[in-house]
Amino acid sequence: MVGAAAASGLAQNKWTPIVVGVVILGMGVLTYFGVVRPILQAAGIMGDKESRTEDKTVKEGESLNGWKPQYWKDRKNKLTISESDAAGFAKTIYNSDTYWDDEEAVYGVLRRLKNNTDLSLVSSSFFEQYNKDLLEYMKDFLNEGEMIKVYNIANKLS
Repeated sequence: MVGAAAASGLAQNKWTPIVVGVVILGMGVLTYFGVVRPILQAAGIMGDKESRTEDKTVKEGESLNGWKPQYWKDRKNKLTISESDAAGFAKTIYNSDTYWDDEEAVYGVLRRLKNNTDLSLVSSSFFEQYNKDLLEYMKDFLNEGEMIKVYNIANKLS
């Protein structure tokens, strides 16, 4: 009878539905942030703000016309470097892939370029000298964070 009396008293308490609702809501929030969201992020279905920004940077960076070796040929009037400069820059990037990768040399070359036409000329020179795609070559020896820096620099080219 004591249990029945307690249950009857609990049912008459006007705060009981609110407390139960808050507890259920709290459990739902904890389940989402503690279980569901981490699983979605780990599966790549849902990313955090930083990863979405990086994804956007990579997408923009990889789609630049500057990586296309033919792009500069119709825009020679926009070049700010010479073909011999481009050959030197291509060689610097090629020689950056050593046991101790010299990513700073890669960043330095990219910072010296003024526009996508210059980048295209370097890409063209790189392909002519080494029969390799410049972007793919850098992706092979630079890690993801270093490539993000490459894209950030390249995305600023006009």
